[in-house]
Amino acid sequence: MKSNTDRVRLKALTKPDTPTDEHPETDIRHIVRGVVRRGLRPLPSKASISLRVDQDVLEWFKAQGPGCQTRINTVLRVFRDSQKALPRARLDELIEEAIVDAKAIRTKLGMTRQACAAGFSFSVNTLRHWELGTREPEGPTRAYLLAIERAPHIVEEALRIA
Repeated sequence: MKSNTDRVRLKALTKPDTPTDEHPETDIRHIVRGVVRRGLRPLPSKASISLRVDQDVLEWFKAQGPGCQTRINTVLRVFRDSQKALPRARLDELIEEAIVDAKAIRTKLGMTRQACAAGFSFSVNTLRHWELGTREPEGPTRAYLLAIERAPHIVEEALRIA
């Protein structure tokens, strides 16, 4: 029995090497950059998850161009690597107990509110609310601020590379 599938039309619809907004990582330049940056080491496999992040943080990562998911992964990897010496239970306790003072972090770095927001992907308004204490960073954002506080140069490098 002959198939009624229009294979020519189907092939035209699915070009595997064409980047899309949803999957910009298929851009060959992105793949080459990732391989070269990591010194041709094999990368761990990725897991597909649903992750809730602040809207302004996601918008900033997307505004940086193709590879926003890779940049987010890199920032999380940097944080993880900076905490490797801690047992998991202790890390959770530290994140929950840690006082995240956005203004103190920004002041310690010698940055204006605008420079800090732009450099670390926060909206100026969100940063202002954190500094005034009208909002508290939560979850991944809290961990991200702790990474910035403890190793700002590593976070900046990760954002620059990605």
